[in-house]
Amino acid sequence: MTFKVSGFIKKLSFSRRPNPAEGPSHRDFVARPILRADHSREFSWKNENVLILGQETGLHDLAKGISALGASVSFRFLMQLQELYQLPLEQYSTIIMTDRSDGQQCDVIDVGGILRRADSNLRLVWASKQFKLSAVATTADGRFCDVQLALPASPSHLELFLRSPLR
Repeated sequence: MTFKVSGFIKKLSFSRRPNPAEGPSHRDFVARPILRADHSREFSWKNENVLILGQETGLHDLAKGISALGASVSFRFLMQLQELYQLPLEQYSTIIMTDRSDGQQCDVIDVGGILRRADSNLRLVWASKQFKLSAVATTADGRFCDVQLALPASPSHLELFLRSPLR
């Protein structure tokens, strides 16, 4: 049994050329500024897009401080781990995560691991009031965070760790 394609269908399928202006739809895409490792360039909060995951009390003052210095700061509260897959990670250069909060069903190790696999260039900061001192994460912790930040913290304190070579 042989099927023939009519001339009308051939014209429909082969005559339509995509308009160059159409292109792929990027209406929801916002590109994160790409910051290449350049040791001669000075760190600036104006180049930072920071996402804060959680509602730890000490983070509000930190967010106000880095925002006043020029950083773009956003807050999100995760009720479920699956909400991570809906975040536009390409918009952010640094993500600050907190310990599990009331109502939050996500563990910081799980969140950091997913974020690390999604974008290895993100700087991941684990902020907690339970830390006595801030530190660059060890190799064991480096799988899910780059910096362990003791709260409360100032923007200059966080900047000190973000300037140091992280991995």
